[in-house]
Amino acid sequence: MALSSQELDVQIGPYRIANLIGRGSMSDVFRGIHTLTGQPAAVKIMFPHLAHNLDVVHRFEREVEAMRRLDHPAISRLFGTYEHDGRRCLALEFLAGGTLEEHLKAAREDDGRMSVGHVLTWLAPIADALDVAHKLGVVHRDLKPANILFRSGDLASAVLTDFGLAQVSDSSRLSHYGGLVGTPAYISPEQARGLDCDGRSDIYALTAIVYEALVGQPPFGGATMSVVMKHISEPPPLPRALGVDLPAAVEQVLLKGLAKEPGDRYPTASLFLRALRAAADQRDPAGQTETTVPVSAQSGAARGEATSTPRRLWVGSRTASSSGAQSVEAPSPSDEPSGRTKLLALSGLAVVLAVLVWWAWTEFSKPPEMPASAPRFSVGSNVIVSVPNEASTSVTRGCPGVVWTGVLGLATDGQRTRVLDRQVCSGNWWYLVRISERATEDWDGTGWIDGRFLRSR
Repeated sequence: MALSSQELDVQIGPYRIANLIGRGSMSDVFRGIHTLTGQPAAVKIMFPHLAHNLDVVHRFEREVEAMRRLDHPAISRLFGTYEHDGRRCLALEFLAGGTLEEHLKAAREDDGRMSVGHVLTWLAPIADALDVAHKLGVVHRDLKPANILFRSGDLASAVLTDFGLAQVSDSSRLSHYGGLVGTPAYISPEQARGLDCDGRSDIYALTAIVYEALVGQPPFGGATMSVVMKHISEPPPLPRALGVDLPAAVEQVLLKGLAKEPGDRYPTASLFLRALRAAADQRDPAGQTETTVPVSAQSGAARGEATSTPRRLWVGSRTASSSGAQSVEAPSPSDEPSGRTKLLALSGLAVVLAVLVWWAWTEFSKPPEMPASAPRFSVGSNVIVSVPNEASTSVTRGCPGVVWTGVLGLATDGQRTRVLDRQVCSGNWWYLVRISERATEDWDGTGWIDGRFLRSR
């Protein structure tokens, strides 16, 4: 158990413990005040029930080893190691600017996501810190927004923290406390498989964080093992398929950073930063336009193809262009041979069919209509069903589109749930939720619900 309020005013080394500022899976973090200098520190204290767990003890030792090897302004400083009631304690640099996780949450509540400029600001020091760590044989292995902190409110003051899962060269490998090493939302495919990792695994996780900052959600969402399997086998969805309009060059940088094979990614964090900065600076040439038939962005993401391709349907001497314009030869005089008249009639029918095919193609393959407003909830949000003046609303097998997919069950007004995924259907944001109270042998309680029937709890 953590220190009680009566125990907070205790002395650990030169630090007087003041208040709880954070909690992890294996330790609490308190604000400590140096009794001589008055300077604050973040004092990490292992949970009592883990004091004799060798995996956890080794993790603390590994964090100390990694931080003593690293000396970089964007890596948190280690002040000292201590013990309290048989528990390991670390005194770390106190970072007052909050976490990137908190900044991303604020961005989602404001504009829905961070701008590319803001991302590049905090990414620059973190990328440089990672390059230094990788050159010294340290792979972080647990990059996530909660482990990127700020010394102040300035995004340029970003600092990399928590090297408890770090892989350090020339050191013995740790056994895996809790089974999975890393955080599912940002874990690289090779790390998810339990394979040896190098710096490119951190590049993958860093790209996943940048993706979340720019898009408003991580590349993959859902239950833990589902997310892990998606990292291993599924391509990340293009931001445009999630209703986010990013430059195509930025999308390509994200896809390269999230490549399944380490050799297909950027070899260093600084090269990833440089590519993202160059992509953000690109602009489409003014006045250059082309008429295209849109292809589904979602299917294009799965195939790795471009999401729009110029198409032109040809029928004999007549054409049906992607804009629907037709070029038809003038009919010959009425005394022309009957065979030619029949050919013209058949050609005209062919033109009509071509137009119908073109219409069907554009109707069924065009990207979903984007809603005017940003999504209200991110993946992982706690929500409550709200059905004013009604008792319940439908939960569907898939959000409604061109083809109705059927109702799975009902969500009762006031029920609590969590967002597992989201997508746009019929111009509205729909959210995948799990309502455990409604789960039966025939239905696990998971389905899609219109965002108009949800609110934060």
